[in-house]
Amino acid sequence: MHAWVAGEIADGPYPEDLVRIGYRPSAPGFRRRDTDQIITRAELVRFAPDGSAWALNPR
Repeated sequence: MHAWVAGEIADGPYPEDLVRIGYRPSAPGFRRRDTDQIITRAELVRFAPDGSAWALNPR
């Protein structure tokens, strides 16, 4: 395992302003898909059924 997300599982509607994030074993850290910025925190992370990950206010 190279990375993890810690938190609580929640159901409900998701905000529309989520940013797609990703992880590559060949590069350190989770990163924004649009800017390649490393992310260490987010208010919320959503894992979609297709395997994609989305974050609210990633920083």
